[in-house]
Amino acid sequence: MTNVHALSTLLAGFLAMAACTFPGAATNPPLGLTFTNVCASVPVTAHAVYVVWEPDRGWETASLDALGDLDPTERKAAFIAAVTPIVMAVDAAILRDRARLVAVREHLGQGCALDTGSAIWLDDLAGHYGGDAQNIETLHAKVDVIPPSLAVAQAAIESGWGTSRFAAEGNALFGERVWSERIANMMAREAAVRVRAFSSLYESVERYTLNLNTNPAYAGFRDVRAGLREREGAVAGIPLAATLTKYSERRSYVNDIVATIRANGLQPLDHVLAAFGPNSPTRT
Repeated sequence: MTNVHALSTLLAGFLAMAACTFPGAATNPPLGLTFTNVCASVPVTAHAVYVVWEPDRGWETASLDALGDLDPTERKAAFIAAVTPIVMAVDAAILRDRARLVAVREHLGQGCALDTGSAIWLDDLAGHYGGDAQNIETLHAKVDVIPPSLAVAQAAIESGWGTSRFAAEGNALFGERVWSERIANMMAREAAVRVRAFSSLYESVERYTLNLNTNPAYAGFRDVRAGLREREGAVAGIPLAATLTKYSERRSYVNDIVATIRANGLQPLDHVLAAFGPNSPTRT
């Protein structure tokens, strides 16, 4: 099992460095990204997985190709260490948009008109999420994070802990099927199945979050998540896993997700993100 406590501590530091992602302080503009370069490493026995963020280059991770050479315990630890910071980075971008959306909603609620820049931003956000800029409440339910424990567990299951050909050659962590050859994809060798391919692991995680946040099949997921937000101010992977019965044809899928989260101690990752979420006392 990976040292989730050490990883959680590292990620908390990463999010603290990226505090401007969560607008609130007057000195931080709503869309200001003033990160210093981040280079984080999580030791995994004799190996170390490096995750790098640079303003002009985006996220890069160590290739998942080498995971197949590790023993199962090391492979799981390396996979979690590589994928978790990417999930956190995608969630951080969503929280940034969510915070600005809340500010826009409050502004309109006071009877004030939006400036041109904010109106364009709102239209773009609604288009991205397949929503209506005139229906902010519905849009607000879509613009929210995927709990890291859930995302990492699903990525592990769908990619065979990063060893599948789709993950190694196409950065496909979540096994999203496509039916159009016009979309970048890879064909399964044993069946006429196409899986969406991506230019990076970050792009794969982005697409996965957008899928859960917009696909009508996951409306129940979003409803339960909104309820968790209202009651507890944060979201967690295990209660949301039960809503993903349509993600896979396997009857055991939900149980597999929950078992993966628990067996690998992934729940603390949700607590790390919650500490920097929209209801966190760290925000002003």
